[in-house]
Order: sequence, then structure tokens, then C-alpha cells
Amino acid sequence: MRKKNYEQLKKIRMEYASMWNSKSEIIYNTGFYEWMADFLDGYERVLEIGSGAGYAAKALIETGHSIVSIDENPECLRLARKNLHKDSIASVLIERGKSIFDKGRYNIEYDEIAVNIHNDKVVLIEGDIVEDPHLAQWLRSGEQFDAIICWLIGTHFFRDSSETLKRHGLKVREKPLAYRRFVQGKVYELADALLRPGGILQIVDKVNSDKDSDIIFENHQSRAADSFLKIEEIHYKYAADMVSKLHSVEAAGNLDVKQESDQAFLASIISKRK
Repeated sequence: MRKKNYEQLKKIRMEYASMWNSKSEIIYNTGFYEWMADFLDGYERVLEIGSGAGYAAKALIETGHSIVSIDENPECLRLARKNLHKDSIASVLIERGKSIFDKGRYNIEYDEIAVNIHNDKVVLIEGDIVEDPHLAQWLRSGEQFDAIICWLIGTHFFRDSSETLKRHGLKVREKPLAYRRFVQGKVYELADALLRPGGILQIVDKVNSDKDSDIIFENHQSRAADSFLKIEEIHYKYAADMVSKLHSVEAAGNLDVKQESDQAFLASIISKRK
């Protein structure tokens, strides 16, 4: 039974990695990753939360950054490495998770990270931003980052069977927005500890319109209030054509993706460490 559960988890992860590959290629080819990366000019060393299929990392490498990229889905990491290799971009890949199943639920046990690869240009590492003490310890052991990014975060729905998410009362399938906001909160906590003075945190999300600016600002301001971070600015980008193409990929994938709304804008929220 456990082998069957593992195969199901692997299958779902691969399906979502494939879908995100198609989606992130659209984001890259329509210039939106370039738009996101423009805000990081002058911030060389970047920590990325959610590697996806590697197109965001590609955009960052092309603009002179080095990057450590984290993802819970090892299939995404393998795909990211493959896509980067196509463009002759070398990367270090660290897979460290072991799935433990019990009564329809699972835990991921992560190995410690014993190697010092902080100075490599591209590091792809398996880990869970929600709960992974070994990862947090390893990140703190290196030099601080110039920037931390969380661009259009998402996950696969098998995570609803994860003990980690259940402990935090999260149900991805029912409330993807709540999951996204929770992860963003974790990113703020990391940024408070890992950013150098003057470093920036950039979160990019889909929103209904730029008229939501006050709500977005207040939401992120509350997250930054108890930290060394200060919300500096929010930038909007009309993205209706891109969003329409993304929805087409989701429909073609037939993966029961729940749409919250017809979100036609991207919001880039910039916070700076004092």
C-alpha cells in the first residue's frame, strides 16, 4: 500500500511539474519574468522560494544573479535542472526527501545538508518552506542574501494528505489563496533572518486589479510589522493575455485546478530590510 501511495504522489508531482513547465514557459516568453527580475537590479545573490520549472532562475541568471532555489516537489527541481542545462547553465541539485506514508497521510523526512555549496552559481534544493528545520539551519549557516523572491507560488493537491499541512490547518484544494498567504508569511519570517541590511524581499502574486492596492498593502504591511522589513512599494503589470494562456494550460491538463477569479494583473510587492 505504501508503494502504491508513493507512486501516486510521484505521478501527481510529475503531472504538476509538467503543467508548470508549460505555464512558466509562457510567463518567460511573454517577458513577465524579465519584468519581475528588473526589480532585482543590483541585488546579486538571490534565494528563490519555489523553483517551478527553472524559467525564473533562467531569467535571473541572464541578468547576472546567482541563485539558491527551493522546491518541495523534486520533479520540479529535476525539470528545472534539465531546462537550465538546455541553455548551458550548470546547476547543483540536492534531493533530500523521503516520503513516509501511514493511513492515507504522509510525512517527508529530510536529510541534513552537509555540503557547502553556497558559492555555486545555481543551487536547486529539495525542501519545504512550511516546515524543514534542517533547511532553515543550512540557510542560516551561509552568508546573508541580497534578495529573496517568491514569484506566483503554488503547489500540487496531493499536499492535502501531508501531515505538515494538516498540522497548520491548511487545505490547498479548498483554499489555495489561504495556502499561498500562509507560505508568504513564512517567506517574511525567512527574509527577516536571511536578508542582509538593505536587502529586499519581492513577492509577486496575481490580483484582480490595481484597485486592490490598499488591501494588498495592508495585508503585507501587517506581515512586515513585527520584523525588520518595511513595505516600500507595489508595482502592477496588466497581464490579461498571459493569464488567459495560463488558464488554457490548466484546462488542457485536466488536473482539477480551482480558479479563484479572473486575475488579470500581477502585483510585485517590494519590502526592504532596514
